[in-house]
Amino acid sequence: MRPLFSPTGRARLAWLLRQQPLLAFDWDGTLVPLAEQTSGARMDAPMRTLFRAVARRWPTAIVSGRARRDLRMLAGDLGAVALVGNHGMEGVGSDRRLPRWRRRVRSWRPVLERLEAFPGVHVEEKGLSVSVHFRQAADRPRARRWLSQTVARLDGAQVIPGKAVLNLVPAGAPDKGTAVRTLALRLGRRAILFVGDDVTDEAAFRLRGSPPLVGVRVGQRTGSSAQWFVGNQRRVASLLERLARG
Repeated sequence: MRPLFSPTGRARLAWLLRQQPLLAFDWDGTLVPLAEQTSGARMDAPMRTLFRAVARRWPTAIVSGRARRDLRMLAGDLGAVALVGNHGMEGVGSDRRLPRWRRRVRSWRPVLERLEAFPGVHVEEKGLSVSVHFRQAADRPRARRWLSQTVARLDGAQVIPGKAVLNLVPAGAPDKGTAVRTLALRLGRRAILFVGDDVTDEAAFRLRGSPPLVGVRVGQRTGSSAQWFVGNQRRVASLLERLARG
């Protein structure tokens, strides 16, 4: 990974903007700071102004693990060309498999109901996926081990670890990479910028082929497939400023 705000990174960004790209951003930890509780994660007024300026200039999408109904409440007035929820499963197009995936997620409920017995654990059911948060657990490593062992018993679940969270999605479901590529092709874009901060964003960072993707991770991380990084979530505002200038 190389710093985006370096001479080579700025040159790559300038190249990207000449390709008439799709710009896509994760929400939590990227456009808004991570919060102790997901309900507390809000975009401040300066960031909202910046995002709107970018969305007026470029087709800009928000691609999040949150349910799409929540994204509409949080970001429905920002001018995004698409609000994609549930890690890429909602908001790209109709899929005949959605009812089947919803039934699968509902089938996990008996196991999930036991998880909140662990102090500091919160289970967020989102229809097509589940996030098991343990940020408030007093002993996070112990909570992660116990939760990982428990959700491993779920039928047809793919477990994607994150920052003090375990994300559960139906095995074989679309991911963020599938979503941004589909959107870019539908809009006739010749390149993609994707900015994210966590493990579920790696599905987009790993995209290769056409249209080419420039992946930017919030925070440097060994082993990430993102080519570039910005130092922290506050630096995303600097990136939006650059994108708004065109």
